[in-house]
Amino acid sequence: MLAPNTLGLQAKYDLYHNVVLGLLIVAGAIAIAIAVFLVLSSRKSAELINAKDRDLALALKDKDAQIERIKQEKDKQIEQIKSTALVEAEKSAILANRRAAEIEKENLELKQQIANRRITERQHKILVDILSKKPGKIDIETMGDPESGLFAEDILKTFIDSGWQIKGNFLPQGVVWTGLILYKSPDSDAATVMQALKCSGVSFSLGSETRATATIIVGGKPPLF
Repeated sequence: MLAPNTLGLQAKYDLYHNVVLGLLIVAGAIAIAIAVFLVLSSRKSAELINAKDRDLALALKDKDAQIERIKQEKDKQIEQIKSTALVEAEKSAILANRRAAEIEKENLELKQQIANRRITERQHKILVDILSKKPGKIDIETMGDPESGLFAEDILKTFIDSGWQIKGNFLPQGVVWTGLILYKSPDSDAATVMQALKCSGVSFSLGSETRATATIIVGGKPPLF
C-alpha cells in the first residue's frame, strides 16, 4: 500500500498530465482551426484575385473596344474631311479653269479689236470660193488711213482672185465712215457679195441706199467703246 505522500504526488502528476494533454488537444484544435482558416482564406483570396483579374481583363477589353471605335470614327471623319476637301478643290479648279477660259476669250476679243482688220487665209478662201462662182462688178471705196488701206487691199485681192471687175477710189477728204459697208445694187452682185461676207464671218453693215453698182466702203476702224 502506497504512502499518503506518494498518493498525493501521483494525483498531482495525473492532474498535470491531464492538463497538459488537454492543453495539447486544445492547441492542436486551435492549430487545425487556424490551418483551416488559412486554407479557406487563401482559397478565398485566390478567388477574389481571380475575380479581380477577370474584371480587370473585361475592363481592359472594353477599353480596347472603345479605343478601336474612337479610332474608326476618327478615321471616318478624316476620310469625310478629305473627301469634302477634294470635292471643294475640284469645284475650285473647275471654276478657276472656267474663269481662265473666259479671261482668255476676253483677251482674244480685245486683241482682235485692237489689232488691224485683215482678211485671214480661211476667210479669203471662203470668199473666193463663193465669189468666183458668179463674177460681177464691184466698186471699192476706202478711207485714207493706213489701217483702212491694208484692210481694203485684202478685200481687193479677194475680188481680183475671184475674177471680178473692180473700180476703186479713196473717199474725199472731210467724209468719215467707220466699219465695212455694203451698198445694194439693182443686179444680183451685191447679194452675192453679201452671201460671201456672211459665210466668211467678215463683219459688215448694209448701206441705206441702192447704187448702180455693188459698192463696198472700207471705213475707219470702229472705236473699241
